[in-house]
Amino acid sequence: MNPLHGEPRLHPYPWQADQWQRLCAQHQEGRLSHAYLLKGAPGVGKFAFASAFAGYVLCEQPEGDAACGGCKSCHLFRSGGHPDLRILQPEEGGRVIKVDQVRALIEFASKTAQQGGYRVIIINPAEAMNSNSANALLKSLEEPGAQTLILLVTARQGAMLATINSRCQQLPFTLPQRQQSLDWLAGLSNEESDQLELLLVLADGQPLTALQFANEQMLKERARLIEEIGSITKGKHSPIEIAQRWKDQDLPRLLGWVSGWVADILRLQQGGEETPLNNPDLRAMATYIAKKANTRSLFELQQWINEQRALCQGAGNLNRQLLLEDLLIRWLHLTLG
Repeated sequence: MNPLHGEPRLHPYPWQADQWQRLCAQHQEGRLSHAYLLKGAPGVGKFAFASAFAGYVLCEQPEGDAACGGCKSCHLFRSGGHPDLRILQPEEGGRVIKVDQVRALIEFASKTAQQGGYRVIIINPAEAMNSNSANALLKSLEEPGAQTLILLVTARQGAMLATINSRCQQLPFTLPQRQQSLDWLAGLSNEESDQLELLLVLADGQPLTALQFANEQMLKERARLIEEIGSITKGKHSPIEIAQRWKDQDLPRLLGWVSGWVADILRLQQGGEETPLNNPDLRAMATYIAKKANTRSLFELQQWINEQRALCQGAGNLNRQLLLEDLLIRWLHLTLG
């Protein structure tokens, strides 16, 4: 089964063993906190971990550090209809968790668990709460009901209210070791090993994102983008034409890819033609531009891309066409020397 879809997981991912053992031990010893902040890199399965731990806490007959999978509670959990579990996310099409959603959650937390155990709340992503909804949640964090567990998930801890942060136990998640991610991906994808390595690089080391890229045949899409950006360098198409073709792309991801290409060009300038690259299949293009481009211009482009990525991930509305035109014009200028 594809771990990105299907029924909720009852087990953590291999690279989450330390966090899992920590929380399971606290639960078994009766030391479980009422609120945890699962924080760290995106694409490593923090929400899946929260969901799996919810299943473990709700299980009627856990077996060591694992839910039994066969009790009534486990069946309810796997069906997605457990009455003592609530998952709070932005409403469909929205980006914000609204105060009315939090108020409904507080009412749920005030009631007795239907299955006689814990009531578990998962908030994902926690930074989607605006100031009103976050302040509404504070009372539940300060005065939690008996056997209430709140799991907040975030990849952007700095975007959360400090008062929310301070009232949660911190549970950090880092990127797995490269080989561990590659071994895991190899068991789930038909891609060759060199392709898996490239996918993991494109995903910034995030294994779940790399798997998503593999399932979506992202390397083919990337190859098309590379061909089109090359057509600008060769004078076959204008930046405006290619920007129009790219208008529906995932902008943060696209900017991240171009940033990686610029980084490889800088590596070649500083280390020579045999320097290892994160995008080895682009060595010819990167070598050509490295010989022509001004180093200062490369660093300026890198900084500009990082600024645009930050804007894309914020709440503001960007003119996608103008941003892409600007990006491609800057890229063309690199090749002009």
